[in-house]
Amino acid sequence: MAFEVTGRITEKDVDAVFEPLQSVMKGHAKVNVLAMFMRWDGFDPALLLDGSTMASKFGLIGHLKRYAIVGAPSWIRSLVSAMGPVMPFEMRFFDKNDEASAREWVGLT
Repeated sequence: MAFEVTGRITEKDVDAVFEPLQSVMKGHAKVNVLAMFMRWDGFDPALLLDGSTMASKFGLIGHLKRYAIVGAPSWIRSLVSAMGPVMPFEMRFFDKNDEASAREWVGLT
């Protein structure tokens, strides 16, 4: 699965990403995800308080195999580096100009 982040992330955006993953989360399959940050203007702070959004995020963790993040802000790269070793899936950060490598790494070539 691949998605692009352009602008501000809202509840509607989160729902659009998680909807196709619902069937995966009900089974035992593992998926690869590619997140491409084209332009990021932050997120709606209400997302942090939404219990269903947080539950969906945590529920997805066990179903990920590889998670590639392309072109995200540098603070996200630091977060990925810090969290990566404790996650039960592989997570890598790619520069914006290295989208082809990210696609290859998650099997979207």
